[in-house]
Order: sequence, then structure tokens, then C-alpha cells
Amino acid sequence: MSRKAVLDQLQELNSSNPVYFGAKPSKSNIKIWNGFIIGPDDTPYCGGCFKIRIEFLDEYPLVPPEFYFETPIYHPNICSNGAVCSPYLRELYTANVSISFIFSTILSTLINPNPKDPMTDRTEMAREFIERRSEFDRKAREMTIQHAYE
Repeated sequence: MSRKAVLDQLQELNSSNPVYFGAKPSKSNIKIWNGFIIGPDDTPYCGGCFKIRIEFLDEYPLVPPEFYFETPIYHPNICSNGAVCSPYLRELYTANVSISFIFSTILSTLINPNPKDPMTDRTEMAREFIERRSEFDRKAREMTIQHAYE
């Protein structure tokens, strides 16, 4: 892992002055960051503060960092263990993709879930999103209120 690459990401994130997300390295390990995402307006996640863990693997920046929701969330593109499903954390990743950009794509996924590409353990949830959207929104809102409000 390139320590410089991780520190460059921290500097870029801080200089971008994000409103809906942020992160910083843990005190004991620069490879683990603790962050947050604020649920976007006009979504069932609105106003929730979701804790995020970012892990930089030894091969970083040649491989993407891993993003995990520490706060439970009802979403078809976020695994039950919190792992985030994003093309920019898989096939579209390059070493030039910034942490700020990945955070922005996660926010976009909260606004516009992709039920056609759900996590393996979220296929029923994806079906619910397509066939019974109001029920999906109700469950997502309840979980947000229960877990993401402090």
C-alpha cells in the first residue's frame, strides 16, 4: 500500500469540502478510515447519518478501497454486511478514481438504487423495490430512523 497515495486521498477529500460525506484515518491504522454519509433529501435515507468504514488494501492504489456501511441500511446495492456495490469499486475503478468521487457515486446510489444489479443477499429487496416501491421506501425509512438517527 502506498502511504503517500492514501495521504493524497485524504488531502483531496478535505480540500473538496464535501457537505454530505467525510472521512479520516483511524488513529491506530492509516489503512482504515472512519467516515459518514448523510442521507440525501427526497429519499427514505433523508437526514440519517450513516457510519462508513473504508479499508485500503495492501495493493492500493492498484485495487480499489473497500467501503462498508457500519450503520445498517435497507438498500439493494449494499450487502447485509455493509459492503457497497458500485461499478467504481469494481470494473470501472482506476488508480485515478478519488475517494470523494466514490463517496459521490454512493450518494447517487442512495438516490437512485439499481435493482437490476443487487447484492447477492438482496435480490428479494431489489424485487420489492421494483414491484412494491412504497413498501420498500417504508422499510428503508424505518431502518434509517431506527439506526441512523442519534
